[in-house]
Amino acid sequence: MKRFLITICAIFLITMPSAIAQFYDLTGQMMAGAYLSYAFGMGDIFKDYEDQYFKVTSSAGIGFGGTFYYGLKEKIMLGGELMFQHYGGSVESKTTSPFGAYTGSGGASSTKLSILANGLYAMSYDDESAFFLSGGAGLYDYGGMKLGLNAGVLYRKMVSDKVYIYGSPRFHIVFGDVTFELLQLAVGVQFSLGNKM
Repeated sequence: MKRFLITICAIFLITMPSAIAQFYDLTGQMMAGAYLSYAFGMGDIFKDYEDQYFKVTSSAGIGFGGTFYYGLKEKIMLGGELMFQHYGGSVESKTTSPFGAYTGSGGASSTKLSILANGLYAMSYDDESAFFLSGGAGLYDYGGMKLGLNAGVLYRKMVSDKVYIYGSPRFHIVFGDVTFELLQLAVGVQFSLGNKM
């Protein structure tokens, strides 16, 4: 399943146009946005563990966030993001343990806040749509604040004079005692602030 999702993202990158004839200057432009996402956890933290007594699973899942970007140069925007990511886990007792007679299952979940500083680079841009490369760094809350990096793409389409919808697959890698990764698929809306972008 994970390989399938990575393949889909790679195809998305390859098939997107790399240039559109007319470029608009992003300098001084501002946009704010919000998104919903779903993340697939990868790495040792998200590997299932099972022995003769217990089965332990952990996962990422639904997330949401908000973004703000400012046009620094013709094709470059810099900004910040607040990302809320859900994490869950469960423990299932498969049989009576030698440590006691308990059998059953239980689980826990939490939503963590990450604070990211990101940039967008316009690969193609016109009045109707845009294709950006995205990337950045930030602090990810997972058992304490951990440094992480993210990279991906963002494609957006205009739906009204100052409103755009967008899709964005991104890959996150978070460094800590155990490094882990997230493949995040997000859909959202962006609003142009001030002049039309």
